[in-house]
Amino acid sequence: MQEVLDFTQPVALLLVAVLHFVDDDPLAYQAVGRLIAALPPGSFVAVKHAPSTRSRTPCASD
Repeated sequence: MQEVLDFTQPVALLLVAVLHFVDDDPLAYQAVGRLIAALPPGSFVAVKHAPSTRSRTPCASD
């Protein structure tokens, strides 16, 4: 990995369409925290996930 990324410079961590597969669990929070802690100073984190369908609230159009 170090041949591709220079970890002395800021990088971006993209957690796109990943976290909605992970249960709301303390271990998940710890895993994301470890990823963020490993980033060099000045790095960015982007998180995007699908909405939950477990407790769907009816829309006005339903």
